[in-house]
Amino acid sequence: TAGTVGTATVGADGNWSLTPATPLEEGTAKLTMTYTNAAGKESGRSPMKALTVDISAPAVTSVSDALDNTANTATTSVAYTYTFSEAVSGLTAEDFTVTNGTVTNVGGDGTTCTITVAPTTGVAGGAIGLTLAAGAVIDSAGNGNAVHHQDSQAIDTLAPSTLATITRVEAGYHSAILANGASTNDSTPSLYCTINGTLAD
Repeated sequence: TAGTVGTATVGADGNWSLTPATPLEEGTAKLTMTYTNAAGKESGRSPMKALTVDISAPAVTSVSDALDNTANTATTSVAYTYTFSEAVSGLTAEDFTVTNGTVTNVGGDGTTCTITVAPTTGVAGGAIGLTLAAGAVIDSAGNGNAVHHQDSQAIDTLAPSTLATITRVEAGYHSAILANGASTNDSTPSLYCTINGTLAD
């Protein structure tokens, strides 16, 4: 919007400064000035100075990961893709607080960054949670992001366990019961087992 943003008095050294009484609107501002001397005569306008006013914080617009199913005992890493509303910089592993995992690598720049997380072992269920700290990244104007949390990736890295006992081994034509450590020429012995308890994970 065109208009006067303020006036200032020039010092004896010829310098002056001015802070607009009304904040400039977001977007491109084109600034120019005139000088009025003690006799009231006004100079011509100075060359125009343009600057971009950006007061909008960058935001996380989406988070996705490359794992379709639950992170389990075979999962060594989960790669997350963070997309921001504008180009950002400054992201590091220390900017994340992680539940049920550890950030092992951070890569990318601009609007897209990749965060690699190693799932914690021995987790019976739940989700991998990532919290991005406020001010972790900034845009070109120095605006920082707000806190962002996501926990959409399921995890179960606790291997199933059971108590099983082989009660006896029978081999040969007469199904002889073999003692522990015995030898047999029967390559297809019969194994009899007992499950003590229920299968749990």
